[in-house]
Amino acid sequence: MKILRLVLLLLGVVLLAAPTVRGDGGTGVTSVDAWARERVDEFEELGEKPTLKNRKRRMAILKELERAPCRTSQRCLLGLLKRRSTPGDHRLFSLRSLMKIADEKTFQGVLAALGKAKDPTLWTALGDYLAGDPSGPAQAWRAGPGLDARSSEAVRACLASLAAKPVRETKDRLAALYASSAGKEKEVELAHAALGALASLLRDAAGALLLEAAGHPDWRLRLVAAERLPSIEPFEGDVAQAVRTLMQDESTTVRQAAASACGAHKRSAVAEALAGLLGDPRARTRHEANRALVAIRGE
Repeated sequence: MKILRLVLLLLGVVLLAAPTVRGDGGTGVTSVDAWARERVDEFEELGEKPTLKNRKRRMAILKELERAPCRTSQRCLLGLLKRRSTPGDHRLFSLRSLMKIADEKTFQGVLAALGKAKDPTLWTALGDYLAGDPSGPAQAWRAGPGLDARSSEAVRACLASLAAKPVRETKDRLAALYASSAGKEKEVELAHAALGALASLLRDAAGALLLEAAGHPDWRLRLVAAERLPSIEPFEGDVAQAVRTLMQDESTTVRQAAASACGAHKRSAVAEALAGLLGDPRARTRHEANRALVAIRGE
């Protein structure tokens, strides 16, 4: 009996230690690389018959490959991302899976591919995916080297991910990046992204910084202030007054953002200013003001 137990224990250890994943729902178990190879072969075969069903299955395979962090998966997904002829949705799904499994070499390949593609949509998607559950190398990049990347698109993608999911260790670097770009007309987009990331990290402590941005000559920085100031606590004095002023901004986008944020945070202190926006010449602005007032009243 003791021998039998020992054999079963050793068998269990071997099975648990083996790098395995399940296939398409069956009971068979195979190596990660072999399983990925099967999915890649299926993906290529389905491409020969572009029916609606096959297209859906190919998209599903690209997502499934995130379960197999091996060279086969990474090579396939990176190849699709690099290829200009790859459909846009396939590129996006490939990028999504890559961000979850990419090793250092593959991640650098992703950055190089996006640099050559010059597709704003892919850079925006990179920022979104980095804020999710990225692989170790991707996470390390967004927490440091990404802010010093040569490509401005790469830096903005890194900043977008930090705005969605802050990393405390980046505080000083974000502050320096914002300070160096806020006064340069050609770097306002970078300043906009840096301010958003910094405000997400500092939260209520970002009040003074946002008050300064509320008076900036460029509407994009005032936009960050309009989106963020209504969340600051305590919401009173200079903060509330700045928000009232932003509701009268020359930029329609800024006015709408201020109204929307006040509704989201139910800022009754600026209800009168919101009521004034009901006479705004833009229908969208009137709509946002009305929604905010409804939220404040709790209707």
